[in-house]
Amino acid sequence: MAETGTPPGTLDEAHVALGTVWFLVARAMVAAGGEEAIHKQSAGGLYAQAVLGLTEDECIAAKDPGHCAPLTLVDAVSMLETMPLESGEKLLTGLIMLSFMDRRMSPMEARLVSIVASALDLTPKEVEECCLSARVLADVLAPPGLRDRFRGQALGGPGPAKGPGSS
Repeated sequence: MAETGTPPGTLDEAHVALGTVWFLVARAMVAAGGEEAIHKQSAGGLYAQAVLGLTEDECIAAKDPGHCAPLTLVDAVSMLETMPLESGEKLLTGLIMLSFMDRRMSPMEARLVSIVASALDLTPKEVEECCLSARVLADVLAPPGLRDRFRGQALGGPGPAKGPGSS
């Protein structure tokens, strides 16, 4: 678990705010991808704790319906505009990781990445660095069955071959 420097049982409000933005945009990314949502949701929770440094209690507070239910993706984008660069880069890396977990990025996922990168005012080079880091994380966190299904396939490739009766 990440060390936050706050006493046990105490919530760091800055971390809860970061978690709120993370879970709002991560849910949007999972929805934009359409399929394979369970492993992406799990990876999003792991990422929040391992990379963003949120505690379990901060994650719970950030996802509490009373706290985040009235918020929209527009609210999240507004919060991104005031986020420190390092936190923003970590957040964007996590979003791209969620998309890359199935070795493709849908047009809707690409639009969401573009919106977040623009809200954070990142340069193309900074976005490229986030993409490279996300690729590594996606390979590490993908479930073995999914990882095996896409082994050897270039990112953005045509996807796995479909058998008879597949749609």
